[in-house]
Amino acid sequence: MAVVVGLFSYGGHLLDEKTGSSPVFLLLGLALGGVGGFIHLVSVVAEEINNKKPKKPPPGEDGDATGSH
Repeated sequence: MAVVVGLFSYGGHLLDEKTGSSPVFLLLGLALGGVGGFIHLVSVVAEEINNKKPKKPPPGEDGDATGSH
């Protein structure tokens, strides 16, 4: 995530130098990098959560409160 924010911020800084607009593109790059990094983080976490299989209960613990079959 930090790499994305850094790259977008650096790109914004370069655009600011070329156009002479002080922090406009830097702030825009920072915001876009932050949003992009956050979206990527959420997608990775969501994929990890969806890939987890439910744990099976240990043998003999099938949810029967009495313990008899």
